Formats: sequence, C-alpha cells, structure tokens
Amino acid sequence: MHFKNGTFLQSCAMAAAFFLAAAPKTAAQSNQGFEEDRNRNYAAIVVDGTTGKILYNREGRSRRAPASLTKIMTAYLTFEDIRAGKIDFDTKLKVSANAAYKKWTHIHLAPENRATRRRGVQETFKITVYDALLGLLVQSGNDVATVLAENLGKGPYPESDFVARMNAKAEELGMMRTHFTTPSGWPTGFPRSTALDMAILAQAVMQDFPEYYPLFAVQDFEFKGYTFHNHNSLLGKYDGMDGLKTGFTSGSGFNLVASAHYGDERVIAVLFGAEDKWQRHQDMRKLLDFGFAKLCDSTLVFNSRDTLRIPCRDPQMMEPIPINITALFNDSTVQKIPVSAPVPDPALLAPPKKPFLPFLRKKG
Repeated sequence: MHFKNGTFLQSCAMAAAFFLAAAPKTAAQSNQGFEEDRNRNYAAIVVDGTTGKILYNREGRSRRAPASLTKIMTAYLTFEDIRAGKIDFDTKLKVSANAAYKKWTHIHLAPENRATRRRGVQETFKITVYDALLGLLVQSGNDVATVLAENLGKGPYPESDFVARMNAKAEELGMMRTHFTTPSGWPTGFPRSTALDMAILAQAVMQDFPEYYPLFAVQDFEFKGYTFHNHNSLLGKYDGMDGLKTGFTSGSGFNLVASAHYGDERVIAVLFGAEDKWQRHQDMRKLLDFGFAKLCDSTLVFNSRDTLRIPCRDPQMMEPIPINITALFNDSTVQKIPVSAPVPDPALLAPPKKPFLPFLRKKG
C-alpha cells in the first residue's frame, strides 16, 4: 500500500505524539519545577534587605498580577504627602459613593441600614488618614484605597491622577516591569509587577519612611464597631517579622511581601501565586529561613574531616545558638571556610537559578 505526500509518516508522528502526551509523567518529570507543578503563577525571591543582594530567585523578574500588594505603593505615596506636610494622620478624607461601595475587602464605609443606603453616602461622612491607612494595611480595604486616591490625586479625575503618580514613582524606584491600574490592585486594566519589583518597593518603604513602616506590623484594627485582623498571620508568629502585605485575586493566587530582622540582619521575601493561605505562609517561612541561613551560616572544619555548622539562629526555634566561637578559633586546628547556605527543600522550592545583583536603591 502506498501513501501520497508522506501522509503515512505524518499519521505515525501524530499517533506517537498522542500516546506520549497520554503517558503518565515520570517522577523526575513531575517534580521538575515547584511552581509548574502547583501553580503557573508561582514566583519567589529572597533579598538581603540591607545590601539588596539576591539570595534566592525563582521567576523573580517574571510579570505577575500583584493584587493587593499594590496597596504598598498607595501607602508609600500617602507617606510622601504626610512627610511633605500636605496632610497629617488627623486629616479628614471625604468618602465618595464610588469608594464606599467597593467590593470584596472593605471596612464598612458604606451605610449599613437600608434607609441610609437608599439615600447614598452622606457628603459629610469622612475618615481620618490614620484610620484609612490602618484599613488599607490591616484589612486591605479596597474602599479606603480608593478614598486615599480620590483625596490625594489632583484634577477632574483624581483617582486616575493618583494611579499615574504610582506608576511614575515605580519607575523612579527602579520597578521597571511594574504597571499599576488601580490604587487597590483590583484586576482592572491588566496590572502587572514582579517579585523583584515588590522587593524594591518594600526596601524603599523601610529606608524612606522608617517612622511610618511600623504601620505594616499592626495586627488588629477597630473601626465602626468592627475588629479587623491582619491577613498576614505570620505577624507575631515568625520571630522578627515586622511587615509588609498580603494580596489575593482569583487570577493572581495568594501573594505576600514580608520582611523580618534578626540583630543587624534583615531579609525581604516576596511570594506570588501560592494556591492557598496555608501554602503562602508555609512557603514564606521557608523562604525567610533560607534567607537568614544564607546570610548567617558558616562552617568550621576540624582536622579536614569533621564539620560543624553554626547558624545565627536555629531555624526551628528561631533563637540564637550560644557557642564560644572565640574559643574555637583559638584552636590552631580549626579554620573557617566560606560556604553557601543549603537550598530550601526541593519538595517545596526548585533550586535557584544563577544569582544576579538587581538594581536596588541604597540610601544616599
């Protein structure tokens, strides 16, 4: 039997492709990459918060949906206006109907009884800058993000003006792959950022506004009879963590920018695209542990055979390990050699790619 125009070979190729696609993956194939297995949006980066050196990078420059991580920039610009004397914490901000009725996360700015709701938001209803910031950073309120933008922006379209200011500031800070479309991170107009860019923003907040940065560590906030709890459940549970912000949309997955300090060391970690809150916080623990291990670990070699690793803190207990290093170094048989920290558990995170130094601003 003869086949014209190579149709027999084409048929064989198609059949082979079908059976290869249907065949089950091997263990090696299924574990090739952590984020590919569990979420295509997954990206993570760990940065030395002092020098800006990248300690771990997994798709750190790939663009992702930032969701409510956007609100870090909204807070940054609010801090700028406070520093400039344009507003202060007690300044009253007008609440528009557009802001009050924002969906999903909010702090109940909209009227609650039906009669008042029919009349709409009263023109006299206002909120202080301080309460708006806590609503933004603790509850991640989309309503207060809009309130801040509408009051701090200029011109006939203040919210749009504020967003333009957000993007200008992002460019100034070196967040070259970031584009904001709303002050809240609501997925309108395809907002995008990267893990690296969010690390840059986190470092900028800490360096430029150290007096306001503690607002990112507030765990609870009361307003209008409601008590709101910070979505970052690692606050108060991970030793040394003092910020920054969570984010979530159905398109982005569960995101988190976090920073922790231990003595003179500070680590910034960013995580995009976790599948749920549990994975987000468990992965962030491991990323921060890895960062501190990378910064603090050293290895002592005894007679070129036995080794002793001395981390600056026990990853399990999060406490310093007491040891008399001076006495060890007085022993002539002991020499110190540099060593890289171990890569996180490969079942959790894929090995880092070749490290590189990002453009991170340094004070002065």
